[in-house]
Amino acid sequence: MDNRSIHLTGQWPPEQLQRYLDARATIDSELKFILSFSNLLSQYQDCSWDQMWVDPYALGYFHQLLHAKVLDVMEALDVFLPLHEARQAMEMAIDEG
Repeated sequence: MDNRSIHLTGQWPPEQLQRYLDARATIDSELKFILSFSNLLSQYQDCSWDQMWVDPYALGYFHQLLHAKVLDVMEALDVFLPLHEARQAMEMAIDEG
C-alpha cells in the first residue's frame, strides 16, 4: 500500500469505510449466487435427455432470479459512487496542477 492510498482511506470516516465493506460483502454474495446459478444452468443443459426441450416457465423463473440478483449488485455498487467521484476529482486536480 503506497502513501497515496493510505492518505485516501484516511480521509473517509469509519462509518463510510464500513459501508464500503458491507457493500463489498453483499456484492460478493450476490455474485457467488449468480455464478452458482449459471453453473446450474450449464449442467441442466448438459444433463437434459432432450437437448431441444427446455421448460419455458423454468427459464422465465431463472431469468427473474438472475435479473433480481444483478439489480441487487447494481444497487450495492452505488455505495462506491462517492469514492469514484473523489478519485475523479483527485485526477482532475493532478491534471490541472
